[in-house]
Amino acid sequence: GRMGAIEAMKLNANWIAAPARDVEWNGIQLTTTHPPSSSAMEPPWIPAVVPGTILTTLLENKLILDPFYGLENKNIIDIADAGREYYTFWFFTKFDLSMIEGTRAWLQFRAINYQADVFLNGHWQILQKGMFRRHLLDITDWSNLKGSNLLAVLVHPPDHPGRIPPKGGQGGDHDIGKDVAAQYVEGWDWMDPVRDRNTGIWDEVSISFTGPVKISDPHLVSSFIDNLKKAYLHTSIELKNTSSQPVHCMLKLLVSIELEGDTCLLENLMEQDLIIPGDAATQYTFPPLLFSKPQLWWPNGMGKQSLYQIDIIVEVHGFGESDSWSHLFGFRKIESYIDPSTGGRLFEVNEEPVFIRGGNWIVSDGLLRLSDERYRSDIDFHADMNFNMIRCWGGGIAERPEFYQNCDRRGLLVWQEFWITGDCDGRGLSPSNPDWPLDHQLFLTC
Repeated sequence: GRMGAIEAMKLNANWIAAPARDVEWNGIQLTTTHPPSSSAMEPPWIPAVVPGTILTTLLENKLILDPFYGLENKNIIDIADAGREYYTFWFFTKFDLSMIEGTRAWLQFRAINYQADVFLNGHWQILQKGMFRRHLLDITDWSNLKGSNLLAVLVHPPDHPGRIPPKGGQGGDHDIGKDVAAQYVEGWDWMDPVRDRNTGIWDEVSISFTGPVKISDPHLVSSFIDNLKKAYLHTSIELKNTSSQPVHCMLKLLVSIELEGDTCLLENLMEQDLIIPGDAATQYTFPPLLFSKPQLWWPNGMGKQSLYQIDIIVEVHGFGESDSWSHLFGFRKIESYIDPSTGGRLFEVNEEPVFIRGGNWIVSDGLLRLSDERYRSDIDFHADMNFNMIRCWGGGIAERPEFYQNCDRRGLLVWQEFWITGDCDGRGLSPSNPDWPLDHQLFLTC
């Protein structure tokens, strides 16, 4: 069976939601004997926006007015006054599967704020905390592989949503800094407090399909020799064998580049044989791939943004294609050093000095209504202003893949910070603590 041909299903429509305090059934009942009806919807259930936050859903249903107009935000109850339970919500949807024998189904949450309990057809899984944590569940044994499936997600707000002092301030009372979450949600000098602290299934939900072996966490690095006339691509992946038996795999790596006029040139092809033990995950590093005279990726204003496409395919003997991954990447050498005369940091890309002209990316929308079109146009604005770098500010979110893809497309370097700022973590008024967030391992995991 050819798995790569089965597209991942995005679960971005037909969700309904309800405040947990108004729902009398538990998650097992909601996904077995007492599912709410999305066609004949009855209170407390309302149509939901996924991906989105609770405020996005309330706004969509006209249960609040737009917090970014006038002083409307003052009329939305803050989580500090309402309590965390007020912004604890159920999200519910149904989906149909039609799967071939021997395939696996994977439910992926790209991110949830802050912690969730997932129920599927009466099975219960607790998801770990962390606004930027990816969650991947093998749902094969819980699913009706040929028929309808019921999915309910109970979403809890951050543990320390904090309180907004009368004077406001950078990050409110800083309490949100204890959690691994966006810190701007307690308000900043450019932003009113976000009343639900961005609680919700704020990033994409999807179901993907594989054979017995799944690809995860691919990693690409390039290195250069001979004055950039030759480049090596270093590729590593993790392969997970879900069957109890060892499997014999064939790994294929293809790299192509699009030429003018819709033609594609296959630059490199590699095939490797591999045996993966049963019920095991193995890290695999491909031998480096050599490219002669690679087309380089240049920052905006310095040259072309040449992008190659990589495809990695894993075929399992006796099964066929089990999983595949494809991505656009560019070859570019980036270095930085401190200029001894000014004490400033200087950057070189492809051994050419770059004068950095940058914009500060805080968060494009306080309710995280971040469509593909919005990313495209917002990053086009930056590039059209002749910027060549975006600073992804530390009090915001870890951006989504669409952000970085558009930066690659338009030649924008990214100065990446990680959802942590001095204001909440030691520089601001007390309580503000350099040891936050409380769970250091969670920060590293995210």
